[in-house]
Formats: sequence, C-alpha cells, structure tokens
Amino acid sequence: MRLALLSLTLFLFSVNTQAQFIGPLTHSQASISQNSVSNLAVFGDTVWIGPQLQRNIGFTNDWFLPNGIDSITVKGARVYSLAVAQDTIFAGLGNTRALDGSDVDYADGHYLSIDGGTTFSFIRFETELQSDDTYQYGNNTLTKLPVTVPEQSPPYSAAIRGDAIFTASWASGIRRSLNGGQTFERIILPISRLDSLVPTQTYTFEFNPRLDNNFLGFSVFIDDANRVWFGSAGGLNWSPNALTADKSEVIWYHSAFNTTSTHALPGNWIIFIKQQPGTNRIWSTNWVAGTGERYAISYTDDLGKTFHSFLDGERIYSIDFYQNNIIAVGDNGIFISNDDGISWNQIQSIRSANAVISNNANYYSVGANSDRVWIGSSEGLITTTDFSTFDIVRVNFPLSGGNDFEPDTKTVKTYAYPNPFSISRHTYSRIVFDSDQATGDIKVNLYDFSMQKITELTGTLNGTGQYEALWNGLDGKGRIVANGVVFYSVEVNGKTVNGKILVMD
Repeated sequence: MRLALLSLTLFLFSVNTQAQFIGPLTHSQASISQNSVSNLAVFGDTVWIGPQLQRNIGFTNDWFLPNGIDSITVKGARVYSLAVAQDTIFAGLGNTRALDGSDVDYADGHYLSIDGGTTFSFIRFETELQSDDTYQYGNNTLTKLPVTVPEQSPPYSAAIRGDAIFTASWASGIRRSLNGGQTFERIILPISRLDSLVPTQTYTFEFNPRLDNNFLGFSVFIDDANRVWFGSAGGLNWSPNALTADKSEVIWYHSAFNTTSTHALPGNWIIFIKQQPGTNRIWSTNWVAGTGERYAISYTDDLGKTFHSFLDGERIYSIDFYQNNIIAVGDNGIFISNDDGISWNQIQSIRSANAVISNNANYYSVGANSDRVWIGSSEGLITTTDFSTFDIVRVNFPLSGGNDFEPDTKTVKTYAYPNPFSISRHTYSRIVFDSDQATGDIKVNLYDFSMQKITELTGTLNGTGQYEALWNGLDGKGRIVANGVVFYSVEVNGKTVNGKILVMD
C-alpha cells in the first residue's frame, strides 16, 4: 500500500528567524488550567479536557470547572481518562508518587456525573483482598495475583455504555462495573500465547500481570455492535459478551504481533482504540513492546484476523474521524488522510492569529464532532474546522491579575515564561508585554550578564492589548546562549519595560 507523506508547516503570517510576535491575546478569567492537554472527549458541541476536568460548550472563551471535585482541585489528582455519553461523564483519576526512588503512577478513584457535569460523585478505587487469590472461569479455578494496592493501576482509558463502565488500568487489566460504578471487578483475559479464551475449555495458567503482558491494560473501547475491545501490552482483544456476561463466562479473542504474517499487528502495545464511523473497521495505535515490533497505526475489519498498517515508525497517541478524514496525532505532529490511509498530510507547526504551536510540540489527544476538531498538545489546545485555519487555546495569565487557578497574582509590567528556560526542553521563552496603542513598532533587546547585547527582536503592533515575543534561545548569529541570567528590554513606541530570564540547560 502506498504511503505519501506531505509535510505542512502552517503560519498565518511571516516572521523572522529570531522571533515571532503574537497578539493581541484574548484573555478569560476562566481559562484552561495548563497548556499540556493529554486527554479530551467530545460529545455534540461539548468538549471535556484533562487534567482538571474542564468543559467548554459551543467553542466559547470560558472553560467551566465543576464544583465538588476536591480530589482534583484540592488533593491534586489528575484526569487520566475520559468517557462521555448523553449527560454522562466518567473521569478516571490518577497521580504519581515516589516509590523505591522513582515515580510510580497510581489509581486515585473516579468521578461520575449523570446530569451533564453539573454534579459529580466520587467513586473510590477498590483494591482486592490478599485472600482473593483465585478466579473462577467456567469450570476452571485459576490462581490469581490480587491487586491489593493502587500503585501501577491508573485508569489509562475508559468506556461507557448504559450502566456499564470499563477501565483499562495497567496492572489491574480491564475492570468492569455493571451497576453504574457502584462496584468494579477485574475480568480475566487470555494469556499472550492464546488466540481465544472460552469458558468451555480447560486452562491452567495463572492470572498474574507480572507474568504476562496481555494482562496489562492501556486502552478500552465499545463498538456499535456492543463488542468490548481491550488493548494491552500483549495485543488487541475483543469480547462479544463482556457487556452482559458473568465474569466467569466472558469470551475473548486475541490478536498479537507475529513475524510469520504480513497482516499481523505491527506492535503489541495498544495505546488507543477507535471505530471508524459507518464501517466495521477498528483502528488502534500500535507501540513497541518487544523485539521486531514497530510503531504504527492499524485497522482490522474482520475482527482481528488481519490488520492493515499505516504511518510506520510514528508514535501515535490517538485517532479520530472528521467528515471524510482520518486524524492521527503523535510525537511528530498531526497526520490527516482523506483516502483511507493511502496518503497522509503531516502538520508539525501551527499558528493562529494570537498563538503558536512550535514544531517541537507533541500531540496527545484528538476528538471531533460533525463540524469541529479538537486536538490536545504539549503546548496548548487546538481547534479547527478545515485544517487550514486554527484557533489555539492556551493558559490565560494577564499582566494585571490572574485567572481562576491563581486569582491573587500580583500585577506586573512584563514577565517571561517558562522561566527558568531550558533551550533543549523548551522551544521558546515567551516574553509577555502589553501596548495601549494599536499601531507602531516593537523592539526587544536581550543582554547577557555583562550587558553585552545577545540579539534584537523586532516586530509591529496589530492592535491594543497583550503580546508575546517568542525567543528561541539563540544569539544574533544563531548560536545557543550560555547558561545564566539574560536581561531583556521591551520598547513599544518609546515606552520601555524590563525583565530577566534564567537560562538553565
């Protein structure tokens, strides 16, 4: 199958190589909480985003933060997964903590709303008892390793259908509730070497996530035929009866990477699953979990018997569909195909009238309705209706006052962020300033600690309001600036403000 990659870098107006000036910026007290948006869910004209469980209806400037979600707003839990339906929002919560000298993800419960997000109920993550060490499957009594702690069981993915809720929770595998979240139970899966699990057969394996990658859950999806799909680090699984059957009777079919077939899964670690509307195609994002596997995306339209793969070598996080387009987002940009994957357009950098996403950004999540696409990146939330013009939503932090998350911030004349600035980690340091005049020239001078000029950035005003000058950490000759304090002055129509940036690499 032919794969043609067309690289697109989108800028709405030209800039010099040293700096990009953006503005005037739009501000709202009710802004998004941070610029990195790793998960989102779209239903109708409503989009929900993590990590703070915020909502936007009808593409307005204001982002609603529900009351009564103290586990997030007070205790610091983060939204790891989202699933939405008519009036129902389910958010899987997680966080990290230090364990044996390294950070470990852990489950921190769930929030469930059945009134469109007006109110939320907290659902505690249920661990198992140490004595819960067997699993009855058909006539088989199998040894089970109970999950007795929340560590290593964050809810990376969620799916809902009526009162049924499923989560893919790494060491806890696939967890299921059939009573609207009142109780959850772990569901057994086939081990990696099996292509099916049926309760009428005899089995002797151990249900232990330490022993088999197919018990490690990362993605879950319910298709329009009520089949449950589960992605693990050991392949792709689907069940015809997991929505209704007793846990001892759930049937599974399993597909995995192998070297003998050209139509096998390209990689066993399944990060995301989605059905292409109007078809029986189930798409998945494939990451490398073992030798010989490769990063790609793939679909099956025969329930896992064969797979067709695309975007080989690309680490893709999420997939969605908009009008006649397939959209895949990953480490190297946004990929769009309007011919079922035969050819792809690649977008790596995006600019709107008042913001910019650099070509170093990662793209983590995508969702679409009938007339708009939302994309979450490491540098902001992007939305478009046509892939040629974009709006970018970033944290609003005006020079005067703060926002809903930091309302008591003092008034300043200028600031720069990120600060400290790492040239290897951050694409730009953004120097923020404002102008009460609509036209005129902008000049930003940067100096080292001895007040020797590093470089000069120039631009023009586009209206009154707040602006950002984007400095890439280079001097006037294109060399990386040494670590230390960099002083800057911003001159706008004869008025000057000063600030400083700490460069640390």
